Amino acid sequence: MSSFAPHVDDRCSQDDCSGAAIARFRCVEHLAYGELVDALAQTPEGPLDVRDTVISANGLQRLLRAHSIAGARPVLPAVNFSGVEFSARADFAGVTFNDAASFRGARFRGEACFEGALFRKNADLTSAAFDRYGKLGPFVVMEHLVLDDALFAERITIEVAAAAVSARGAKFAGGVLLRVGHAELGLDDVDFARASTVSGVGWADTNHVFLSAFHALEADRGWLGIVRHQPRLITLRGSQVAALSLSDVDLHAARYLGAHGLEALSVEASCSWPNGPSGRHHVGRETVAEEHFWRMSTRRYHWTWRSKTAAVPAWLNNRDGPTVLAADQIASVYRALRKAREDDKDEAGASDLYYGEMEMRRHCARTRSDRAILSLYWALSGYGLKSARALATLAALIVLFSFGLQSWGFTSDPPFMRALLYSVESTSSLFRTPESGGWKITYAGEAMQIALRVLGPILLGLVFLAVRARVKR
Repeated sequence: MSSFAPHVDDRCSQDDCSGAAIARFRCVEHLAYGELVDALAQTPEGPLDVRDTVISANGLQRLLRAHSIAGARPVLPAVNFSGVEFSARADFAGVTFNDAASFRGARFRGEACFEGALFRKNADLTSAAFDRYGKLGPFVVMEHLVLDDALFAERITIEVAAAAVSARGAKFAGGVLLRVGHAELGLDDVDFARASTVSGVGWADTNHVFLSAFHALEADRGWLGIVRHQPRLITLRGSQVAALSLSDVDLHAARYLGAHGLEALSVEASCSWPNGPSGRHHVGRETVAEEHFWRMSTRRYHWTWRSKTAAVPAWLNNRDGPTVLAADQIASVYRALRKAREDDKDEAGASDLYYGEMEMRRHCARTRSDRAILSLYWALSGYGLKSARALATLAALIVLFSFGLQSWGFTSDPPFMRALLYSVESTSSLFRTPESGGWKITYAGEAMQIALRVLGPILLGLVFLAVRARVKR
């Protein structure tokens, strides 16, 4: 049996120590530096098992120094820090982890430092506990950074570039500044208890060690030349987001159902939303991925709403619930996000979300009358948001009634221009009878005049409402 993969009974022989024994029945904390070097020389490729050990700052530095050649960056093989308690500052600055690194259930009683660290495979911090205020990074994880069920007792700053970051069930009791490069983000069931920000990484103030490691990650993942500096948010479902701000984040695949405090979520203008198709039968607008999935599930919209950018990555494995929601559920998501943008005084930006909310309400209307009203509202003015549609409807109404007035509105046939002017005057004369120019009007003409005096101001109001929605700040 290798000394680096001890049996569960191969524990340190020191009193009150349950750490995994490395050599001579002693753990990494209780081995002298020379003894540790000799033990590591027997199996230099690892794996290294230091589970359940209480490691001091000196003990950790001995371990890292034993993996450093001539003062170069320490390079660790596959390493298992599961259940380890770091009793003081845990300084992994500049360390390279050549294989998977597990910190599952580890506890960091002092500051945890990973500045300039490079994980060539997964970095697993599932259920880890961080007791002190601090900063993780900047560092690079070439595969997945896993923070599931991790507990951060005080405010923390995490700056990382990775293929993916998963923080399902994590709790940031003091808030977090999470600055991420490239990664897909799974932030479901997260408790952002205090003011928190998730943003892309700004390279201008990033140190050269991190940049060189990041460029290595780009080359390894084939990202060079690809414009995707923004992290790609996949899910916020079930999270507490009332104190969360999103900045410079790709929202094309983001899903929000069940997020608590969604109406208070702050989304900055630098974030990119998915757009719906534009064309003769579609209005190009900002949308949410949940609407894309719903429409792709129907035969009518399947091809026009297909979107690769909204796809859920395989690693998420539908852990946050069904991909396709009901229309009324999507309407509630739109409603909350709309309110959030309105509260941020971005009423112009909220108009697209209002359009999406009304679209979902129309599709899930419970009665035929409700659906007919919403369909009419959509057809006439795009839910009070499309001024061109309302103007076109008003123009068509005036021309149609002009022909009607010319044919049946007067006792004798007037010129078309007279009927047209009478129609125009009627649409803007709610409380004033338009002049007939000496032509005697019939009962049918009076009925058409009343209809114009009612419908005209309504359509004009929808035009002004649509313009106001676009220009108001």
